[in-house]
Amino acid sequence: MLNISDLKTDLQQKFQAVDSIEVPQKYISDLHKTIKTLTKLLKIRIRTDMPQLSINQFKDTMSELIKISKQMAEQILHKQTQSLQETQRQNDLEKRLLFLEENVGSQLKELTQQNIDLQNQLDSMLRVKEEYENQQLKLKEIELQNKQLKHEKDQLKSQNSNLQSLIRQLKEEKGSKIEKKLKTLKEEVSHVSQDYQKKLEERDTYIERLEKELQIVKSELEMSEDYKMLTQSSKKLSKSPEKQF
Repeated sequence: MLNISDLKTDLQQKFQAVDSIEVPQKYISDLHKTIKTLTKLLKIRIRTDMPQLSINQFKDTMSELIKISKQMAEQILHKQTQSLQETQRQNDLEKRLLFLEENVGSQLKELTQQNIDLQNQLDSMLRVKEEYENQQLKLKEIELQNKQLKHEKDQLKSQNSNLQSLIRQLKEEKGSKIEKKLKTLKEEVSHVSQDYQKKLEERDTYIERLEKELQIVKSELEMSEDYKMLTQSSKKLSKSPEKQF
């Protein structure tokens, strides 16, 4: 037959078996007091309402009542345990959510700063690349001008050759008319030669200025950590304009 002490010990073991939650000690103490009070009231009620019961019948009745009390206590314990577990689960979720919010916020700030730094680096690289491409275009223009000057020089040589032939022919002829024509031709040759010399001087001055600008850009590129990468990309870019011209 179960008694109050057995019921109390059994309830304590059940509470201690729940490791995942923290059961308030006050709740256990109040539950024990309630069970003890109910048991006393039941004893008084049984003796009052059923005085004819024998000691064995009384003990059996008490045993049944204690079993019922134990079942009720277990039901109360089960409900309270579920409630405590749910409360603790919600608390754990709230703590986890707060932890995630703090960490995600910190990581988001770091990622934002990294994105800003990368964007600044990209902008700097694009500016350097644009300047380098501009210098490449200037070099292409110089090459075209050189080709044009070479073509003009070839034409001048051809004209000079024709002129020399004409001079030789004129030398064989006589007369003031021929001498006047020869003088005119010489003046034309001198004028053409002066124009050509002037163009050469202008070209040399322009080339010298562009070479200085290019040297400055190259020096800046060599100081950049991305110089090697830009040099490789520029080789690809330099092939494309040549095909266009």
